[in-house]
Amino acid sequence: MKNIASLGIVQIANFVMPLISVPIISRIIGPEKFGAISYVAAFVTYFNLFIGYGFNLTAIRKISADPDNLELRNSVFSEVFYCQILLFILSMALFSVFVYTIPDLSADKRLAFFSIIFCISSVLTQNWLFQAMHDLSKIAVLNLSGKVLYIVAVLTIIQSKSDYYWQPLILSITQILVALLSFLWARKKYYLQLISISFKDCIRLLWKEKTVFFSMMLTTFYTTANIIILGFFQSDEQVGFYTAGQRLILVAQTVITLPLAQVFYPIIGRALSDNKENGLLIVQRLVPVVIIVTGLLGFAILLIGPIAFEIFYGEEFYPGILAFQILAFVPMLIAINNIMGIQVMMNLKMDNLYFKILFCGASISIISNIYMSWKWGYIGSSINWLATEALISIVMYKVIRMKNLKVFDAKFFNINLILFDLIPSLRRKKI
Repeated sequence: MKNIASLGIVQIANFVMPLISVPIISRIIGPEKFGAISYVAAFVTYFNLFIGYGFNLTAIRKISADPDNLELRNSVFSEVFYCQILLFILSMALFSVFVYTIPDLSADKRLAFFSIIFCISSVLTQNWLFQAMHDLSKIAVLNLSGKVLYIVAVLTIIQSKSDYYWQPLILSITQILVALLSFLWARKKYYLQLISISFKDCIRLLWKEKTVFFSMMLTTFYTTANIIILGFFQSDEQVGFYTAGQRLILVAQTVITLPLAQVFYPIIGRALSDNKENGLLIVQRLVPVVIIVTGLLGFAILLIGPIAFEIFYGEEFYPGILAFQILAFVPMLIAINNIMGIQVMMNLKMDNLYFKILFCGASISIISNIYMSWKWGYIGSSINWLATEALISIVMYKVIRMKNLKVFDAKFFNINLILFDLIPSLRRKKI
């Protein structure tokens, strides 16, 4: 509860801060430049994910089994760090090729390179370690400080449309600073030492964890591919309308579902490894909380979304309101997918099965979005994302039931039980 509360407060702050910065910045640079920044950011997202390589799941899974084992911590910490340095070097080389061969990137090389240096933070960040050690409140403070610094810098520097390229540079610098502090903090707090890891060992580890990496890549691929495909068929302005709605949805998702997902992953992982029935019981009690909260969020977006969207972005972005409303229940579907896919399937090491589901979902999403974005523009892309998440939810549920795993239990959809789980004082009174 402490970790959830800490992350929740930070995510609320993360929600409030864009309410200050994005309306100002979007009005200054306009939909076209806003779309250009989002287009480059979509490419950077893939490289950022490539450097992360799913270690935020696999490394946590290893350490959660024995968090007090210093030798294990040093080994995992060193493996992850050296592998990510290797992946970063490969990313910079590949991105440089893209910049000089893809017209939309080569048209603004400065924007492209200011955006890609963000990936340095992926090498240094130790969020996965704090998560595995159930110590997320500390890293939450660092992340919050970085957000404040970013907001102040952006609002100070971006004064005209021609200043748009400073936004990704400021974001990159502030995130690198936060990542460096987390790296130094983690080494001191957990007595970490870098041990020698050979190049051959790095390659062996990357090959071993490839299934998890490709699963994480697919999750991001079919969402960011919507932007790239839309940008191919439509104007930067249409990309701006779509990404405006998408970003608000992602903000809502991180405020509500991210704290629960981050906190419970190592807890459920350890419970499932000790006793599968007890681990599934935790999942069954978590599901109603997630569905109720994200469901209410979806209805709130439908009701007050248009007003919030117009206040947030201004009249120029008004056409994006419909996309925002179409995506209203995407956070609920993503949260359900996280429970079934990450919390259950990944913790039970059903990596191959999880990958196959995502691969099928991503393939269908990309093929359908080529037609939908060409035919209906950003509205088609919005419908496509919603339909993809719904399809993955249905398939995951069917597969999990075929494996005789039960994650939904109607008896836990009881308000008294939910309050009993969440409020410590009620448990003490019951005792």
